Amino acid sequence: MTEHLKGECYEDISTKITDFYNSKGLDYREPLSLIPGENDKSVTFTSATINNFKGYLREEEEIPVNGVYTIQNCLRTRNLDYRYGFEETPRFGSYFRMFGLIRRPNFLLKTYADTIEFIESELGVPSESIVVHKSSEHDMFNELMKKNSKQRWFEDKIDWYNWEYGEEDIRGEGISIEIPNKSNLAETQVIGNIVVIYKKDEPIAVEWGFGLETTMSRLEGLPHPIFSSVIGERYLYKNNHHINEKDILFLDYTNILYHLEANDVKQGRDKYVDRTIKQLFQGLSMQIFLTLRNISDLEDLIGRKKDGLFEEFEGYNDSFQERVSLFLNSYKQIVSNYAGRRSEKKIEETINKSAQKYGFNKEQKETLINFRNSLNEESLS
Repeated sequence: MTEHLKGECYEDISTKITDFYNSKGLDYREPLSLIPGENDKSVTFTSATINNFKGYLREEEEIPVNGVYTIQNCLRTRNLDYRYGFEETPRFGSYFRMFGLIRRPNFLLKTYADTIEFIESELGVPSESIVVHKSSEHDMFNELMKKNSKQRWFEDKIDWYNWEYGEEDIRGEGISIEIPNKSNLAETQVIGNIVVIYKKDEPIAVEWGFGLETTMSRLEGLPHPIFSSVIGERYLYKNNHHINEKDILFLDYTNILYHLEANDVKQGRDKYVDRTIKQLFQGLSMQIFLTLRNISDLEDLIGRKKDGLFEEFEGYNDSFQERVSLFLNSYKQIVSNYAGRRSEKKIEETINKSAQKYGFNKEQKETLINFRNSLNEESLS
């Protein structure tokens, strides 16, 4: 199925990663499953390579002398917050692959040198085109900055170069690595971070990681990492590389759905997984509705799999569309019946009760109404 979906320019850089870091003497670690379970109860899904390295942070294991790396399938659900509209475009995809390594704290200089070498030799980005951002509050990286003036360094008076790991007394301070986007070489975009990890203010490790799809999108000149996913490449190939920002969430949700099936993640695994999948279904249904799509658009992208999440989504989407129709008809009837006869507050209360009846919250209700009104305005013009 994966081969069927690959577009012409889809590239897997994992071989470059493994060849390079094997040559540096790092050990390879098998990735975690998408649901970490007992390995890490702080997250519902494996969300970063650090989930695989928590044993080192807890000092249950000793970091190998030359370090260890992995390539991890990750799912972050933060983008689900955007599911009710197009006001914001997520900067990254929800499902992605991530390379990550962890080394002992005295390997900071070596880790940085290897990072620059990898970006130059394997990704083909000149050293002087690499941009590094650090916080002006983090003195740990001052020596690194002085010794590596070939790259463009920026000291930012901000505090977002700090990391939390869901472990008591563990925190991180880092720098971000940016490379040019092929479509605009004057513009650099972040691909990953090098972080010094502390336990009770003592450095215990260094980690470096980047998203494979994010990096490929920069190298290929694509505007968003989702287009470097299997689903995104298939979409670009079908649509002659025509890009509409409204498609990003739709493709993001489709990508999650495809990879949940590929990773054998099913509903009923536990209540937290169930809740996330329900949010996914809700968001994907909303995106289909808002873009006036047909469910066949999904079939073209992910195919049809029996007894999988796609089959479950089809039923959920039918129910969603029916409830949308009933609510909007109810909304129209309420406004028609009570306009000029009841206060706006009373009408709003009645509409809210109707929305609750059909299973929509306040945010969804407003999105549906605004969408209907926008269609009416277009038809009038």
